[in-house]
This record gives sequence, structure tokens and C-alpha cells, in this order.
Amino acid sequence: MREFRGRPSGRLRAARQVRLAVPVLSILLLAAGCAAPELPKGGGTSSVTAAALETANELYFYPDRLDHRMVVGALDALEARFDPVRFDVEAGASHGVLSVRDARARVPLDDGLDPRELEALLGRALLFVAAEMPEEANRDEDSDLELIALRGALGALDRYSTVFSGQSTDDFRIRFSGKLSGIGARIGRRDGDLTAVRVFEDGPAHKAGLQDGDALLRIDGDPTRPLSVREAVARIRGKAGTDVEFNVMRGDEHFDLTVTRGEVIVPSVETEDLGDGVGYVRITTVARTTVGEFARKVADLGPLRGMVLDLRGNTGGHMIASAKLADLFLSEDTIVRVVDRAGGDLSDAKTRAVASPSVMVDVPVVVLVDGSTASAAEIVSGAIAPLEDVTLVGQTTFGKGVIQRVLPLPRNNLLKLTVGEYLLSGDRQIHKKGIEPDIALSPVSSKRLNGLARVPDGALPYVRKAGEDDRFPVELAKLLLVEDAPDALVEARGRSAATIEESLAELGIEWSGAPLDLPEDGLPVPLTIELEPTTLIGGKSTPVRLRVINPNDFAIPDAWASLDGPVDYLWNRPIQLGTIPARGRVEGHVTLEPGDGLSVSELGLTVRVASGVQAVQSESILVAIENHAPQIEIQAVRSGEETIEVTISNRGCCSVGAVRMSAGGVARSYDDIAPGGEETAELPVTGDAKYFAVLLIGAGVERVIEIPIPEDRVTVTPPGLILERDEWMGRSQVRAHASAIEGLREGWIGIDGQKAIYAWWAGAGDGTLQATLGSGRHSVTTKVKTQDGVSVIDSRVFTAD
Repeated sequence: MREFRGRPSGRLRAARQVRLAVPVLSILLLAAGCAAPELPKGGGTSSVTAAALETANELYFYPDRLDHRMVVGALDALEARFDPVRFDVEAGASHGVLSVRDARARVPLDDGLDPRELEALLGRALLFVAAEMPEEANRDEDSDLELIALRGALGALDRYSTVFSGQSTDDFRIRFSGKLSGIGARIGRRDGDLTAVRVFEDGPAHKAGLQDGDALLRIDGDPTRPLSVREAVARIRGKAGTDVEFNVMRGDEHFDLTVTRGEVIVPSVETEDLGDGVGYVRITTVARTTVGEFARKVADLGPLRGMVLDLRGNTGGHMIASAKLADLFLSEDTIVRVVDRAGGDLSDAKTRAVASPSVMVDVPVVVLVDGSTASAAEIVSGAIAPLEDVTLVGQTTFGKGVIQRVLPLPRNNLLKLTVGEYLLSGDRQIHKKGIEPDIALSPVSSKRLNGLARVPDGALPYVRKAGEDDRFPVELAKLLLVEDAPDALVEARGRSAATIEESLAELGIEWSGAPLDLPEDGLPVPLTIELEPTTLIGGKSTPVRLRVINPNDFAIPDAWASLDGPVDYLWNRPIQLGTIPARGRVEGHVTLEPGDGLSVSELGLTVRVASGVQAVQSESILVAIENHAPQIEIQAVRSGEETIEVTISNRGCCSVGAVRMSAGGVARSYDDIAPGGEETAELPVTGDAKYFAVLLIGAGVERVIEIPIPEDRVTVTPPGLILERDEWMGRSQVRAHASAIEGLREGWIGIDGQKAIYAWWAGAGDGTLQATLGSGRHSVTTKVKTQDGVSVIDSRVFTAD
């Protein structure tokens, strides 16, 4: 076997050690930090980094984070961007080791770095990396070492601080201006289907005949199920005056619809008369125009006895506008203030808002919130929550209570930096806490009723039917406004229970609705949950048997179990258990039908046992899977100056599974490619595009194949990559075997976002990587690259004992 050069990652949790196929003496030398020389002297950064670090030192809200963590973040960002780069930090060490292939250098990690020292240290590190990768670094914005490192340093401070440059600066300014060209509809997913959640009145989609709730099955002929909402929205948006084609499902009706894109004014307030004097007001974002729009549309509803204020999915907006909106409900007290890092008001007169005496909304209000209600929307909901006639219903809000400023940097760059924190009246904090609802709800999709087995304690569960908007919270809110609260809750629970009973009955689950009276800390003695050893075989029906033993001296009624995992063939496949007798056992079974194609060899499942809708106990179990790995051939032909024609052929015996090919921001998706079949798509090639990609989606795994865009044509058989988990000297490890006829260039394994091992194969026909796994679940990414520049990136989860 060809020996390869590699090094262990030093960012070690107790279980993140790496075994390498190199001599023991080499391992000892490589593990010793003293074997690495100091960073080279010299180097430097531009005025962009200097200005960003000086500004952070002056204004950043959490000054105690301005330390070696920024160095680690910067070099981690370089590691994530460039294959040969690793940065290792051993626990408690005063330095790290920066490696580029075989070159290594020590990086001091002093806590007392001031901005100039940090800038100088980054400059030396960038000089070292650039010298070892002269052909790969600083070719364009995407490979600009300084910008990558600066974003990493800021990202180590918090998730919101960053730097915009070049195209990202232009994109940010466009988003901030609010100008949009599209079809005029809010898009989301409902029970797995891409759906027009809200079609804006008089917008292009509305004029073309699209309606609220329509499922969008295809965009320009491509299936939408493999696309994320963000990817689908990117496909739908485009230049005004151009057309986009949809295949639409409305109930049982299927039809094609053409929408001509246009300039869209996105409304932020939607209203509805719910009857009985109750008005419904949904605010989708808090924009500068929201207060005026709110006042106008609420006035159009006429006199009200109560209001449902829906802030679900509202991720925020303008702080000043949110304070003005809350002021419509309040007559006194501070609405919100923003404090700086010293605890005083931020040096801006607009960062404190106090309620005016006048009140526009003086009726009882039910506010609907969820986990996406954030920032400015949390200011509104949190500011009015203390009012006696205000009730919050839903889920705990997101918890974003910090504010960022966008500041100019040299060379047309922008710095977005966290500079303050929102505080509500009484100095109540939002950040990382969110706002708890008065009445907690737990929505469960009718297509994924497994969720009924994990309803949070104290939450009211309800089933949201396929193709329907999420109306139960609105119905509950109206009941709370027109009836006494206890009566309203009893009625709502009755409605919910009837729907749950009906939905479970359709799946063969009997449920009486009688609650299980459990102690606050759960079962006195845990259940024994046993899944009969079995192997799921792709393309074949497989029976799965479950045994549950109850050692307690009381029975568990209405028991059933669900199997949860990252595959859709587990959806709505519950296991009926009935009553589990005291000190007794029951058995149940279900037949699963896993698809063929890409798959993990061990699927991590969670078995959840419930009594009705009350969670009782869960257990993590590994199940073996045998699938036929996809065997595909990819051909790309340059069909024009700005287009390529890509053909994927299935050369194997079995189905490939879901496939997506993409280039230039455009994707073409296919649910499957049958044996002997092929799919062809024409993709755009922009001026700066270097690769096109093919994504294979399987059971618990995704695999991306990146191929350089050819000048004429290319035919590629992707390099072979087999991953497996095994044991070595009592430890779990992941092993990757790679092979390519054209020769392998390099490869690495990353565990939980950190490179654990890197290998330079220099043209070898095959290679092996090994890395040790600690106990628990780990996200593992493996990348191999051939001499021809073709890469395979495999992402999956491994579970180790």
C-alpha cells in the first residue's frame, strides 16, 4: 500500500485523535509542537483588515472575545476554504500549528493581542500560506486570503459580524434597498411541497392566476422537491419581463402556469376579518413603511373587539419601526433601548424609544409567535407582552437581541459589527433567551405524524393537514378573544384531540385520548426498548420488529412507537403497541421500503415510545443498510460560449436516487435515474465559474461531484469512495478508501467541521484515510480530488459507542 503524508488534527476533544498510516517516529515528531518553526517574519495586511480590527476594538459589544479566538477563527476559515491547509490547536496549548501540505509553522495564541499585534500575526500567517500555495491563493475574491481570514476572525466573535466585499457588498446594498424583481409571492414548504404561501395582490403571480396554497411541483420543467426554499426562490427570481414556467397542483388539479416576472412591492402587513369583531393582522417583516401600512389596513377592518397579531416567521427588520409599531399598543414606559458594551445607552439618539400617551390598539390582543420570530419582531411581541390584555401563543421566539451597525471600510468594503444589545422595559433581555409564550403549541405535519411522539411537556399538539395553511393557532387565538380563556382552551384541546385521533386511526394507531399520569421526572424505571437485529435492503420491503418491556408496576395505555431518522421512508410508519401491561412486554412491527442508491451503511435511528401524544421514552439505535452504490458517468459538452450540456448516465444495476446538477447558480433536479437511463440538461456558465456540480442525495448521506468546466468536452467516471466505520485498538474510527484511474491528488476527512486528517497522494491510484471517532454522533465530511481536478465531497453522520 502506498504510504501517504498526513497529520493529526490537534483541536482535540478527548475523543478526537487520529491514527495515521505513517511510521511511529514520524507521528511522535509531528505531534510535538516544538517540531514546527515559528511563522516567517514580515508580511502584512491591507488597510481593510487594519480598519476592521481597530473598529472592532473600539465598538464591539463583547470586548472579552477580542483575543486569540479571532486568530483561531481566521485560520480555521483558511482551513475550510483550502484543502491543503490545516490549523491544529491542542487543548490548553499556548500556540497552534498551521500546516500547508508538509510545511508547518507555530502560531502564538496570546490572550493579550491588541489590534496591531493581531494584524501583524495575521499578516505573517497569510504570508506563510501564500508562499506555499502561490497558484491557488489570491487569484480572485473567492481565494483572497485576507478577506477569507478577516471573515473568519469576525465570525469567531459572533454569527452576525462579518465583512462584505466586491459582489457581496453590492448584494447587501440591493437587499437593504428593498428592490426586488420576481413573481410577487411568498414561497415556503408545506408538508414537503414547495408552496405559494401568500400571493401578493396585483403582483405578477396574482395576475397570472396563482393562488394561496398552490403547490409548485416544477420550475421550468425541473422538480422542486430536491430544492431548498432558498434555491427555489433563486430560480424563481429573475430579470423583469422574463417568464418562469410552473407546474402547479391545486387540490386534485394539475396544470401549467406561466408568470412574467416584474418589479414587486412586497407588502409587510396582511389583514383579514375573522368575524365576531376579531381582526387578523399578519406582519411578515418590520419595514420602514410597516407602521403606516398597519394603521391603514387595521382601520379598514372597522371597529374591533379583539386582534390576532401574527408575527410567526417574521425574522425582524428595522428597530425604529418596531418601536413605533409597539407604541401603537402602549401608553407609557420604555419600549426598547440599546446599550453599548459599557452598559450605557448606545451613542445614538435613535437607540432609545419611549411610548407616547396615545394608543391606537386598545382591545385584547393574541400574539402568534414561533421559533423564527426574531429581532425587531421580538421587540414588538416582547414590548406588549406585559400588557394585561395581551396573550402570547406559539413557540419560544428565536432570541436575537443584539444590534449591528454597517460601517464603511477602505476599497468599497463594508463591516457589519455587533455594537449593542436590545433591552425591553424593565431591562428584560431577549438575546439567546427568546420570549416564552403564555400558551405553548406544537404543530405536527399530517405527513410526519411521528412528531406526535416528541411533543414538549405542557405544549398543546395539533395536526396540520397537507396543503393547508397553519390555521389552528389563528382559530385558537380567536377562541381566546371571544370566550373565557379556560373554556377556549378546553374547546381547542377537543378539536385538536379529534384531529389527532382521526389521523392516527388512518395509520392503524388506536388512541383514546386518556392522559398518562407520569411523575414529573418521567418513568420510575426506564423501559427496555429492543429492535430485532435486521438489515434494511435498498429496493426491497423489510419487516422491522420492536419489543418494549415495562418494568414498572403500572400499565402504559395507548402506546405506540415511531422510528425517526434522516430518510423519508420512515414518515408516517408508526408501530402499534396498545397497552403495555405492568411488568409486562409488547411487540409490534412495521414494514419499511428503503429506496436504492447512495446510502450510509449504518443508519442512526431514534425509537420513540409515546402514550397517545405524551412522550414516554426514546432510544438511539443503529440499523444496518445494504444498498447498491450508484454507478454513473458524467459527460459535459460546451454547447456555447456561456452554456454547457451535461448528461448523467446510470451505468449500474439499480436506481441512482435523487440527482441534481448545477452551474452558474442554476440547478436541474431529477427524482431518480433508472438503470440504463440518462438525463441531460443545459446549464449556464458565467465568466467566473470554474466548476459544475452533480449532487447525489441518499439515505443519510449527500455526495457532491465537482468537475472543471471543459473548453470542449469531458467524460468523467467519478473517483471511487467507500466509507465505513470499524474498530481499532478498542476505538471507533472512520475509514475512507479512494481510487481513481487518472490518479488521486489529495484527500481529507473532517469531523464536526474540523479537518482530522489530510493526505497528499501525488498521483497514486488509490489511497486510504483513517480518523478516530469519539462516542456519540459526528458529522463527517470526506473529500478526495483527482489529478484531473475532479472532486468528490461526501457528507454523512457516523455514530460511535
